[in-house]
Amino acid sequence: MRVIKCKVCGVEQSSIFSGLTGSHLQILEREKTVHQYPADQIIFYEGDEPQALYWVCAGRVKLYKKGEKGEELILRLLGPGEIMGYRALLAGELYAATAQAVEDTAICSISKPILLDLLRRSPELALRLLTKMAKELRYSEELALSLAQKTVRQRTAHLLLLLLEGNKQETISKRPLKVSVGHKDMAHMIGTSPESFSRALHHLSLQGILHTTRNGIYVQNFSALKKFVNKNNST
Repeated sequence: MRVIKCKVCGVEQSSIFSGLTGSHLQILEREKTVHQYPADQIIFYEGDEPQALYWVCAGRVKLYKKGEKGEELILRLLGPGEIMGYRALLAGELYAATAQAVEDTAICSISKPILLDLLRRSPELALRLLTKMAKELRYSEELALSLAQKTVRQRTAHLLLLLLEGNKQETISKRPLKVSVGHKDMAHMIGTSPESFSRALHHLSLQGILHTTRNGIYVQNFSALKKFVNKNNST
């Protein structure tokens, strides 16, 4: 892992730090560092003691737990601007999941004392963090409900919606929306096999909702994808 002192990062404008100005922004720019992780490198392990708040500057990270048989149970996939590790950090608990780079990734971080200082100084930052926590809780609840009540095809479609949720401007455009996450990782997230996941994608492709290439999944009809998630179970 290579560590670099960093002063400017445009990703802050799409993260919880986007509202910081003046002296608060100066503190963040002065105190943060960026860590470069190659693909597959661990950022922190489940059971580690939190020391800092992390957010993704570039690349992608997966958060997962180990199942009873040693299999990965993927909880979240994070992209640029998204934060991680904050719940354990603020609660004084150990990390409940492992974070691993899915591709070459840059991770910014600030220490716990600096984060607490910024939260005390900036009510807006504290509100943004609470909003982030509320949205993640909703994400977890929706995914759990999907796993319990929906078919594999619907769970696949629902996961695509959740992964695309961060690109709200893109969802109203006419361009296909790209999901560049491995099929195996996505299958694990919805509790199915890669083979069943691929069959579900093929079905959605036949419906004209998406198409797949070696580079990713391209959703070409976002409204149809939403309707498919909410239709009555039939398969």
